[in-house]
Amino acid sequence: MMGHQFVPQPIYAGGLRYHGYAPTLYLLINEGIVEGYEYEQEYAFQAAKIFAETKSLISAPETAHAIAKVIDEARKCKERNEAKTIAFNYSGHGLLDLQGYDDVLLRKR
Repeated sequence: MMGHQFVPQPIYAGGLRYHGYAPTLYLLINEGIVEGYEYEQEYAFQAAKIFAETKSLISAPETAHAIAKVIDEARKCKERNEAKTIAFNYSGHGLLDLQGYDDVLLRKR
């Protein structure tokens, strides 16, 4: 039962509460115009940590997943000695999500 007293389960999935695709994104993926990728939360947060340490920007958890893909692509280019321009959408900051980062990155210590 939902109402003003409803409290959802305490889940945290990299800032993403909706795990589906927006209709326009689904269409682009379905038509083969773009590709979708997924990353485990800890892997994405490790990528965001690298990004923060090198670029001094704390990303929103949603953006951490894009950063993980960018880092993977950059590593592939380095291995192939290939020059490539990699563009991605950096949206939001993670200042309000620092506890989420701590919960994920520090849980194994």
